[in-house]
Amino acid sequence: MRGNTGTSNTEGKKQEHILVCLSSSPTNERLIRKAAGLSEVYGGYFTALYIETPGDRKQSEDDRRRLENNERLARKLGARLEIIHGENIPFQIAEYVRVSDVTKIVIGRSTEEAHLRHGKGKLVDALIAYAPDVDIYIIPDRMHQVRARVRTHLLLNNENRVSDFFFTLAMLGLCSLIGWCFKLLNGAESNIVVFYIFFVFLISVRTANWVYSVCAAGLSVVIYNFLFTKPEFTLRAYDNRYTVAFAVMFLIALLTGTMAARLKIQAQNASRMAFRLQVLYDMNQLMEKCRNQDEIKEVTARQLVRLLHRNVLLYRDKDKNCSDPEVFLADTAGELSFTTESVREAAEWTFKNGTKSGNGTRHYSDAGGIFFAIRLHDVVYGVIGVDVRKNRFDPYEESIVIAILGEAAIALENKRNEAEKELARVMARNKQLRANLLRSISHDLRTPLTSIAGTASLLMADADKMDDNSRNQMYSNIYEDAMWLEDLVENLLSITRLKEGQTKIHTSVEFVSEVIEEACRHCNRKLSEHKFTVGQSSDILLGRMDAHLIIQVLVNLVNNAVKYTPQGSEISVYAEQIKDMIQISVSDNGPGVAQKDVPHIFDMFYSGTKTVADSSRSLGLGLALCQEIVQAHGGRIWYEQNVPHGSIFRFTIPAQEVHTDA
Repeated sequence: MRGNTGTSNTEGKKQEHILVCLSSSPTNERLIRKAAGLSEVYGGYFTALYIETPGDRKQSEDDRRRLENNERLARKLGARLEIIHGENIPFQIAEYVRVSDVTKIVIGRSTEEAHLRHGKGKLVDALIAYAPDVDIYIIPDRMHQVRARVRTHLLLNNENRVSDFFFTLAMLGLCSLIGWCFKLLNGAESNIVVFYIFFVFLISVRTANWVYSVCAAGLSVVIYNFLFTKPEFTLRAYDNRYTVAFAVMFLIALLTGTMAARLKIQAQNASRMAFRLQVLYDMNQLMEKCRNQDEIKEVTARQLVRLLHRNVLLYRDKDKNCSDPEVFLADTAGELSFTTESVREAAEWTFKNGTKSGNGTRHYSDAGGIFFAIRLHDVVYGVIGVDVRKNRFDPYEESIVIAILGEAAIALENKRNEAEKELARVMARNKQLRANLLRSISHDLRTPLTSIAGTASLLMADADKMDDNSRNQMYSNIYEDAMWLEDLVENLLSITRLKEGQTKIHTSVEFVSEVIEEACRHCNRKLSEHKFTVGQSSDILLGRMDAHLIIQVLVNLVNNAVKYTPQGSEISVYAEQIKDMIQISVSDNGPGVAQKDVPHIFDMFYSGTKTVADSSRSLGLGLALCQEIVQAHGGRIWYEQNVPHGSIFRFTIPAQEVHTDA
């Protein structure tokens, strides 16, 4: 039978989406198969939706088994399973239809009649009101099995039925005792009625089923008639007005009790939803603090242990294979894990297929656990296994797990995107550095090479016609250009090796004075045109260093002072020991460094007023190389302004204590 609730979707423009609701009904299997058949006929796909209501937590073992079988059947036929929570079933279905673009709904006639029998009107009419643009297919099925199941659920399958029964009797007995005492004190009978109504309300709040509210309301009327109306201790009443009073009392007690029961259910449902939202919020906060994907997976496993009180296995994604599991225990005194061969096979199957396996599923049902993939779209980041050997895994717990794993997958995806962005940024930066290097080298090498070639050409053509001073000047120019090129190449090779970790620091104990003296011999020849001094705070200063590299630092710093200060300026090198470090300072009284350039002077390819040196012989590598060498020694280098003018470059290296024998 087909009921059309409105205009159907335009054929051919989008894929059909069939919806069928899951339940523990014996006839639900037929609905699932019909929905699967419709999806094949229309070339679409179908979803099996399970709406968990507060009463579902009191399902019998048979109902749970049938529900699990129906879930497995739906998965086998290709359905997507969804679990939502609510009490207004038509509204929940309509909301899912709205957000998921459902085009057709399949329901059973027993579902429709059951909804009508409970006084809620026809389900199809409610669905038409909420979702008027969806086609509804009503499939005939048998009703007598459903009726038997409903009666069993209401009267027999209450886990706490014994305690609730005795609680109800105890409350009515206590209320009767209070009412009798009140009567002995000549209290008004109307107040006793209020007591009974109040105790019916308490019974409704405390017990697990609304049946006890109805029974308590009826029993309160009977007990009141037996104890407090004349003739007492009988069920007769002389005054006919009592009949109306009893009816009103029963209705008030019944309405109060059922409303209290309904409010309790709504409060429980709201509490569970609030708990779920709080869990997701806490997960979001914890994952924001994680620095990498492994920490996110570990936080996820620990949070599941805290929430479910079950042992959890975590299989990380190692080279696209399941790694050895990490065990997270709910009880440290419990069993270590459920790591059997079938467990590993189930985890590997889940990792490869991205779907649930293990206990209660078609695949590896003897594994002793349920395995979920941490996945987003088609990317699987790992597998979570939940121990279900001792306690059954209910749909609410599964929904919590799925929600948490969804948050974890999103966090893992974000971390992966961040890593890819960082890699892209580094690659772009390296590409820019290479471009800057080539640009600088192409310009700065061309200038000295052109000078060398031109000077050599003049010497070859007219050397005989030149006087000795002219020839010596040209020889000097060729030498200076060649030395500049040599320094440039040495700096380039050194900083490249340091950046790539190829240069190893071979430290030894050296006299600081000897290292400074050796560095001065390799400095620019124009150093003699300046007032150059060397000093130290003690006659013996020992430092632990790679002497060759520290000499290169000193040569670069002194040559910079020579290059950027006018002839006759004062340049000094001073060494002193401060605590466990040797501090070496290279100062001058030249023009100094512009304030805007100070934050960048140790940046590679920075040369003062220009970020890339393309107008002077300064590739911007010297200070960057100095910083790399000093940091490799465990020290630091910095710049200070020399008062009243000039520059001071200071750097530190580890000191070596001097031990003298008495």
